Amino acid sequence: MINSYYLIENESSVQKVYLSEIVYIIYEDYMTTFQLKQTKKYSNKSLKGVEESLPPTFIRINRNCIVNSLAIAEFIKKDRSIILSTGESLTVSYRNVNRLIDLLHEQSINA
Repeated sequence: MINSYYLIENESSVQKVYLSEIVYIIYEDYMTTFQLKQTKKYSNKSLKGVEESLPPTFIRINRNCIVNSLAIAEFIKKDRSIILSTGESLTVSYRNVNRLIDLLHEQSINA
């Protein structure tokens, strides 16, 4: 995955972004935003369209957000929030809690 990339396309350009740089992808205000480690990139592609072309290390945590599971530092069960490597916090929907926990277990060295 380190050398794999995603093409972010909008009205003005097509940009190559390495998957390892993507922390999360969020849809808000009619725009899909790719939050990278250092910056943000914007696309007019739907979140569903983006999700279909990403590898399984990316997981939808709620209706508007997909997270790179490799960027998750901690999952707090009590309030269903994840803490990312960037220090940001996002909420996981009830529906996606078990899928997230299963994915984190699969990626664990102890699994």
